[in-house]
Amino acid sequence: MLLLYRPSNVKSNGKMDTFFERLGDLVEKQLCITSEIILMGDLNINLLDANNHSLSLTQLMNTFNLKLLNDLIPTRIANTSSTLLDHFYSNLNCTHKIFVEQVCFSDHECVQCDFDIIVEPPKDKFKWVRDFSHENWETFFELLSGETWIDVFSAPNVDEMTNNFMDTLIIYFEQSIPSKK
Repeated sequence: MLLLYRPSNVKSNGKMDTFFERLGDLVEKQLCITSEIILMGDLNINLLDANNHSLSLTQLMNTFNLKLLNDLIPTRIANTSSTLLDHFYSNLNCTHKIFVEQVCFSDHECVQCDFDIIVEPPKDKFKWVRDFSHENWETFFELLSGETWIDVFSAPNVDEMTNNFMDTLIIYFEQSIPSKK
């Protein structure tokens, strides 16, 4: 799930090529992790207007097979205009319902999407456990008592001291009381 916000100001509007390039990179990286994506946010690009920005965004999303789920539904309604600035994209193969409701704390409407997703239970059922036996605790305490802690006390600031302490503590904990399937 990707949540995005693109400010609507002169500075950000002048860098739309950079925005589209970074958005494409972000979606591409996400697709390397998982094949299913939900992308939503206030992108401040009016998809009810056929202009360069809306067409570029539509083409980019089509490249990744991401479908606009709230098409033709205005998400910002003013006295003299209606715009679709808040977008909901997905490539999930499931049914969904979109709700757009007025809220009192924003000039944008609230966009809600309910997905009907069937989640398959994992095939391999296993549980990670630790053996907190007396012997394992003794090993842990022996390692701690044999530590010189020089990397903790020689660190230049309290943040590095804390990080060095925690790193050492975790290493000894994992050595003494390891996780097992």
